[in-house]
Amino acid sequence: MVASDYLLHILLLAFISTTCGVRYSCENAPEEDLYCFVSSVTAETHSCRTEFPEQTSIQLQFAHLEELSARMMYRMPNVERLDIFNSYVRNAFLKPELKYFRVSRCQLNEIQIDTAEKYQLTELHLPENELTSIPKGLNHLTNLTLIDLSNNHLSYLDMKQFNGLDQLTILGLSYNSIKVVFATGLVQLPSLLFLNLAHNNINTMDISRWNFSSLQELDVSTNSLERIDNLLEQLPSLGNINFGGNQWNCAWRDDFLEKAEGSLQMIGLVMCQLTVDIHGLAQKARQEQSVKKALAENISNVVKNLTTNEMDLGDIVEDVFCRIIQGE
Repeated sequence: MVASDYLLHILLLAFISTTCGVRYSCENAPEEDLYCFVSSVTAETHSCRTEFPEQTSIQLQFAHLEELSARMMYRMPNVERLDIFNSYVRNAFLKPELKYFRVSRCQLNEIQIDTAEKYQLTELHLPENELTSIPKGLNHLTNLTLIDLSNNHLSYLDMKQFNGLDQLTILGLSYNSIKVVFATGLVQLPSLLFLNLAHNNINTMDISRWNFSSLQELDVSTNSLERIDNLLEQLPSLGNINFGGNQWNCAWRDDFLEKAEGSLQMIGLVMCQLTVDIHGLAQKARQEQSVKKALAENISNVVKNLTTNEMDLGDIVEDVFCRIIQGE
């Protein structure tokens, strides 16, 4: 009797869990689209069951989750591609079975990577979020070919955090607030083809410990760089560089151009610190001419008040003007 009561109790709990749980469904015809679209997912209730469609590709939008937990992830049993955008997801667990994971415009500031697991992920897209550092354990995702961390709040970059990602071909770090790029140890990214560091605040970039033997394209435009030492020696396969929007040291630039000998496609290495100084001199000269013009008008008005005779004031103006700008 006791055993039957216990079994009845279990069955009743299972029935309640099934009936009160949240069941999401595709809002489109997934056979006609790449993704099954699911909207407005909210935090799971511990006593109830949440179910998702058994699709391999799911896109969540307008979700509101403080945490996308491991439990919720595994309630998407077949998902291999997961795309979340225009939502609120502060913390996300990375399911090892995923091959593609994208979280965009979600205020994400943390991602959980279980280093005890073997991950299948090949593409990780986390743009337009609130990450302040490289996710811990990122270099455990050894199948990655693409990482996009653009438009976040990264302030410094230790390239050693990517060490071990031997299949990585594209690394996007543009539109952050990075000031310093360095490496606390040797970094080997043998498959990396494109590195994007554009639109940061980089003023120091140490590549002396980089071993990026396949890197073909580098974008460091719109930063505060004056030089990148040993660029050609450290990156022997480099073919395209965007230098624009920096303040390159002229001596470094001239030496680099001489060594490159036209072997690279380069953008934006015309301007250098000397050119900036010349622009400053031109502006100063224009200001001096404005002072001289105002001085001539003032002296002319004073003389007119003293006499009605016409006078050539050119020499007087020149003499007073020169004394002013020379500080006499």
